Amino acid sequence: MSDSPSVVIVHIGKTGGTWLKDALRPFYDHEEVCQLQFESQFSKNLDELATFKLFDSHIGYDIASKLNGHLVTVLRNPFDRIVSLYHYWREVPGADFGPGVAKSLSFEEFLDNRDDAVVLDVVNAQTWQIAFGTTLGARHEHRNISPDQLLKRAIKNLESFEVVGITEAMPLLAAEIGRKLGLSIDVRMGRSNVTQTRPSLSDIPVSLRDRLYPLVNVDLVLYQHVIERYVAPACSASVVSDLGNLLQNQG
Repeated sequence: MSDSPSVVIVHIGKTGGTWLKDALRPFYDHEEVCQLQFESQFSKNLDELATFKLFDSHIGYDIASKLNGHLVTVLRNPFDRIVSLYHYWREVPGADFGPGVAKSLSFEEFLDNRDDAVVLDVVNAQTWQIAFGTTLGARHEHRNISPDQLLKRAIKNLESFEVVGITEAMPLLAAEIGRKLGLSIDVRMGRSNVTQTRPSLSDIPVSLRDRLYPLVNVDLVLYQHVIERYVAPACSASVVSDLGNLLQNQG
């Protein structure tokens, strides 16, 4: 068994979670890494997972908080994340769930679609995952919650995370993991699971951004909170010194 700390990555799709998983795996023995990826694969008896020390799963807080490990998550600019998600679904092999929907629709049509897979992964998906979970069951159970209550719940839950970062500042996230968990990640490691054909956010017309906003309005507020509460304070003199020019060049 390795002497690395137990870590639970609350993996939000298209935020860089695959890169983080690949960066952390060398610190763990193979049998210490849980292979479960989705909430539907987790049974109610989470005690049977006690031997695992690294989780990288698309699970919400309700499950993650019951696992034995330090919670880590990464959020992303919601506009950029949706653009990336759509083009990733169109590029990835197979036609199940979300990819099947995206492959048959233009981006404009995709934004208007209310298929279950689209709702779960698009409509304030980051906030719902941090507040409760990633399933339709979670959304149905809390269907009467207001946007403000949803946001408040997510913000409260983030307080119990050991490390919270954003995709746009991965070197800073790596530094925080090293400082708090003692795991030194090589920030020069190549990016994982990258969509090859997606346009940049600057290529998206303002009219489409206006249509995007109602789908991610709560996510945008949560993302700003993470920047103010976790990212900005972490830019201390000591961290900046450790990151050197790499962090400074990101502005």
